[in-house]
Amino acid sequence: MFEKAVSRALLVYLLVSVVGCASIEEQQQKLDQQIEAYYQLENPTQAQRDEIKKELESTEHRSAWATAVLAGIYNHESATQEEKARVLPLYEQAIELGYRIPKTISFVANQHLKGTLPNADRVKGLHYLRLAANLENEWAKIQMATLYMEGAPDIKLPPLHKNASHYIAADHTNFMAWHCLNIYSYRLSKTCVEYLLAAENHDHQSRNVMLGLGVIYANGWQVEPNEQLAANYYSKAAELGLPQGRWLLTELYLNSDSHNEQQQGVALLQQIANQQDDYALSARARLAQYMFKQGQYSAAYEYASQAERSADVMYQLHQHYQQGLGVKADLDKAQAYLLSAANYGHTQAIFDLYSTAELKESVRRRFIEIAAQNHNQDAAVWMKDKAKEQPDHEQYLVWLTEAALLGDKESQQTIAQYYQFRFSNPAYAQNWQHSASDTGSNAAANNLSAIPSPIVPLPSGKLLDDGSFIIPEHHQLLPNGNNSVLQGNISHAWRTHCGWVIERKTGEVGVIVDTRQRDCIPSDQDLEPLLEFGVRDLTHNLAASTAILNNGQLISWGSRLLGGYLVDEALWQDKRAPSWEELLAIYHDLEKDVVSVSAMESSLLALTADGNIWQWGMNGGSYLIPGKYHQLLGGYISRDACGVTTTGGLNCWHQNKPMQPITLITQGVNTVRSAPRLGSAYGFVVMSISDEGQLAVWNIYYNMIDADQALMNDPEINSYTWSDLRPSGSEDQSMLATRSDGRTYRFYYPKNLDITRYRLER
Repeated sequence: MFEKAVSRALLVYLLVSVVGCASIEEQQQKLDQQIEAYYQLENPTQAQRDEIKKELESTEHRSAWATAVLAGIYNHESATQEEKARVLPLYEQAIELGYRIPKTISFVANQHLKGTLPNADRVKGLHYLRLAANLENEWAKIQMATLYMEGAPDIKLPPLHKNASHYIAADHTNFMAWHCLNIYSYRLSKTCVEYLLAAENHDHQSRNVMLGLGVIYANGWQVEPNEQLAANYYSKAAELGLPQGRWLLTELYLNSDSHNEQQQGVALLQQIANQQDDYALSARARLAQYMFKQGQYSAAYEYASQAERSADVMYQLHQHYQQGLGVKADLDKAQAYLLSAANYGHTQAIFDLYSTAELKESVRRRFIEIAAQNHNQDAAVWMKDKAKEQPDHEQYLVWLTEAALLGDKESQQTIAQYYQFRFSNPAYAQNWQHSASDTGSNAAANNLSAIPSPIVPLPSGKLLDDGSFIIPEHHQLLPNGNNSVLQGNISHAWRTHCGWVIERKTGEVGVIVDTRQRDCIPSDQDLEPLLEFGVRDLTHNLAASTAILNNGQLISWGSRLLGGYLVDEALWQDKRAPSWEELLAIYHDLEKDVVSVSAMESSLLALTADGNIWQWGMNGGSYLIPGKYHQLLGGYISRDACGVTTTGGLNCWHQNKPMQPITLITQGVNTVRSAPRLGSAYGFVVMSISDEGQLAVWNIYYNMIDADQALMNDPEINSYTWSDLRPSGSEDQSMLATRSDGRTYRFYYPKNLDITRYRLER
């Protein structure tokens, strides 16, 4: 009886529920029909407007459309303040209920961003702007692209230049060209070059396209250099109202070998210098520099005295007054300008001032070293001579090389002789002998004629014994393309997915890129902090690279689908990033205090100081791995990775299931290390020692990360305790561990999934 009563009660409850649901739907349909009828009225009266408004307000259950209609009614100049305060919340409610009209959503975004209605919130505005843009609203797309380019500090939106391209229409050539010129100003990417060349024949009214084409032909990027074409495109950009086109045209002419073209450049600069705009002062400074080099000192002085105050202008005025060039000599003014130029950072002024000033020797050295690190030849020679006096052989070689690179003949000859005796391969000395010969060293010319021929070329693409790096064909050094710095003093060369990052002993950093490849060149947003802070660690997969900078920041570049974009906005997916804060979470977490990085086949990984592991790249997504960690293991461009938890556990996961890590050990891990499997493109081995000294091994391979514990049942291993687990440092990727009887064993990891091999290390 009791069971029957319960069944009847449940049936009644279900019937009531169904009826209730139906009545809600009918109520919404009825109201929607009333709205349709109202909108069919040609000239509704005030009474009719009040009636539909009353119906909308009094109905408990409105459809998404009806909710949006009520918001629109409240958004009227005659609405009360209370009604206006409900406009944005009602629109938001409608959108949450499924109202997906792009024009309306972009209106809501605009109201939030401008703050013209009560309850405006710029973070919400950005969220709705993203939604409208991904629903192909043209206005929203342009606004999103602009926000990505400029950033918005008040809502913690950083500039994300690369992402802007997702919102620029393919046929919006001027906007796309502007985007390319702004994010790849050091060297246009292959993608941008191809885009601009494709636009070459059909969009001659786009001023940014014209400017971009001028840059391409002037520099010979993916095309044969063509000065005449570059000049034509720069002129067209200037005619279309882009002042930068005229400025670049003057530089093209001034750097020409033709005297007539140089005079054209001078004439253009004089026109700019006589105008009242941002380029006038810069034009006078450039004219002053050109006239000085031509020996036209009176004109040079006139332009310099009216030019923008800069390091170069200050030093030139110092030279005018010091030597009486174009003006009466005045040593007091000369000294004042020398001090100003040094304060502006002019390296020759720094050397001239501090090499003779009455200072403590340690202070003098610090200033001159700054000039030497910034490629001043006199300062580098001074540093070389001081290192030789101390003596400090290591520093002497560093500054001898720098002085030679900067063109000092004596240093070039000295270093050529040094390497000729140090290395059996005379190719190490040959480059320096050629450099010295080119700068007029007879001794170097004689030595070159005595070198036997042919010389076996040194290998490219690797850091050589003399600290130089021979760049392979089709590769270029960024940011300035000056490959002379690759001839020596390189302390580290990290491999990237399509080139190298090099670090020099003087602190400089450069990026070598393969100019033929897509997704190879870092954007300015990535390159500039890398150059400023330098690299602590770097890893890569087949199409993207990521680096930890010395300030703890993380950057990544390359294919967005494999990790090149730290924040990717390729597709609108609520499940991936339902809010703007969630989309940016990875960026803000990895902008400081990154501990280590690793690479998977289709993703990249990073561990932060506060214990978070992020995975990003595959299909443009980013994922926060569940748990807190203090060590990141694995990767090795395989499909799996592991992390040691802060409680001593070991979690591993497949790249396709980052949110579902498998727990291999819950706690008690003391030391954990990993190494790639020998000869295999995938998989790796994890070795661990527990708090009790127990040694364990896991073969981590594809989705079999919990299938094999290779040494858990080996009696010889289990009968001892172990300590000091460490990589061997050898090319075989083996590991060393010390047994409790003091013996050290070497462990190897074969290609297959058989038991791990080990032997006693003698």
